[in-house]
Amino acid sequence: MIHKISYYFSIKLSSNTDEQEILQYGFECLINSIIPISFFLLFAILQNIFLETLIWITLFLLLRNYIGGYHASTSNRCIVLSTLYGLFMILCIKYIHSVHLFIEVLICSIITIYHIIFGTILNDKDLVINYKKYKLLSLIIILIESIFIIVFNLNSCRLHLCIFISMISAELLHYIEKIKVIIRKKAH
Repeated sequence: MIHKISYYFSIKLSSNTDEQEILQYGFECLINSIIPISFFLLFAILQNIFLETLIWITLFLLLRNYIGGYHASTSNRCIVLSTLYGLFMILCIKYIHSVHLFIEVLICSIITIYHIIFGTILNDKDLVINYKKYKLLSLIIILIESIFIIVFNLNSCRLHLCIFISMISAELLHYIEKIKVIIRKKAH
């Protein structure tokens, strides 16, 4: 259905076949993002944690964009898994009331060291050219998020948990993909 909707809009906007394919892909990506995010925001409103969820979505997507991570094999699987994963993380934001600052700093330090050593996962061959840039940007984002976690924690503000959970949720997807890459390499 998403494919048909995307195709419909692409042929309405362009008569050029190459442009239609690009537009169709763009619409599919947009729809694949809008559906889970809509569920997240609706769920957040119902749970009375809209601001926290908005912070989580923003920081999760920002970090995930630069560190890479698991991608589902089909559009439908992507929507379902993204929605379930995000709803679980939103529940974590709601029900995890505190994480000791030492634990947060320790985990952020381990994540930072990991990315200094191993960098990001770039599945797109065009992005490999910019690997150092992506590695640097991912480190900067991780360090900024880590600083915010500490500052908000010291001020007894719940926002540090949103930031911490956004970092953890992006990292989990990164590690899942990293394990998949290692398994694929060993199989060949």
